[in-house]
Amino acid sequence: MNRSSLICRVTFTLAVALLISPIAVAADWTRWLGPDQNGASPEKRIFDRATPELDVVWSRPLGLAYSGIAVASNKAVTMFGDGETDWLTAIDASSGEEVWRYRIDSMFPKVGGAHGGPLSTPVIEGGVVYALGAKGQLFAVKLGDGSELWSVRIDKTLGAKQPQFGFTTTPLVADDVLFVQTGGPDGHSLTGLERETGKLLWSTGDEAVGYQSPILVELAGRKQIVAVTNTSVMGLAPEDGTLLWRKPHALVERNGWSTPLRIATNVFLLVERYESVAFEIGKNGDSFAVSELWRGKKLKNNLAAPVIHNGLIYGYSGDFLACVDARTGEQLWKTRSAAAGLILVDGHLVIFATDGAVVVAEASPEGYEEKARVKVSETAGYTFPSFSNGRIFVRNLDDIARVDVVALQR
Repeated sequence: MNRSSLICRVTFTLAVALLISPIAVAADWTRWLGPDQNGASPEKRIFDRATPELDVVWSRPLGLAYSGIAVASNKAVTMFGDGETDWLTAIDASSGEEVWRYRIDSMFPKVGGAHGGPLSTPVIEGGVVYALGAKGQLFAVKLGDGSELWSVRIDKTLGAKQPQFGFTTTPLVADDVLFVQTGGPDGHSLTGLERETGKLLWSTGDEAVGYQSPILVELAGRKQIVAVTNTSVMGLAPEDGTLLWRKPHALVERNGWSTPLRIATNVFLLVERYESVAFEIGKNGDSFAVSELWRGKKLKNNLAAPVIHNGLIYGYSGDFLACVDARTGEQLWKTRSAAAGLILVDGHLVIFATDGAVVVAEASPEGYEEKARVKVSETAGYTFPSFSNGRIFVRNLDDIARVDVVALQR
């Protein structure tokens, strides 16, 4: 490696390290992919021990769903189907006992190879839970007792088009706006609603959406929603839906599932079925400019969203876990390690593996090395882990469980 390349690599790594360093430590995991929507927890000194230990504190039956787990105020909130009804439920994070449940609708049926039940992940903000049912029921309830604040059907009121396996996108809170990728025609593809009432504030676009979820991020000096449709990726002003920039993509044939991941100050990554692409957002006067930084096939064809640590991306390509340079897309290593999802905690990958085990491995450019493993269930999970206050929360189609990191050093 020549001197200029080394300087470039070091500069990029430092920029990414500053980017992912949390401004304030937050213990809750309140939304899809965590507090900063990058699959990473801001908690530190979790894995101080050379050989960490994991302990299954509780495990309880739940029900069918691919819905993720949001955690706040000592409540783990998720959705499930019991064979007849789809529910939103809050579970006491300490004891595993159910605190309340809210009826969404009759259970979303099996479609193709899917099992049925809800798919979206709840969002918790300001003591309120926002969630989207598989049939298009968008609603808000109180975190304390599950009582309803408002409810709307996005398919009936906004013309939202239900994807084959049900509405999956996770709502996004952006200040006073609740943003949803509705996918309806005639200007109803992307929608902002009033958080307190569910009333329509703005709606824009005509592009179809599948199973993608948006993020709220600052790019090129502007806080914006980055949303992915089946045909393009774009930046929107949260307050009124103004289109800031748009870039067509050809990563999907039909419905996609990609969630953007910011991998540097003005760079984000999309991973889809056949390849991954890194886009850079800049400014040209008052206008935004979008350019492709790199494109590759080292990350692809897996529902698990990748994470980034010290300038390196850890993610899946099929059944292989890979480590990729965020600046170039170059692969450093890969290993067979099938899983539905992974998150980043204190420099370590936390994985819910296909054999029903929670696995901890160091995020290292040197290769894959497991540090801890504990069996949680006899069946695999299809949902990402969540992390809050030193506790790992996982679920599958049968159970939900809490796994603690033993003897935390704080």
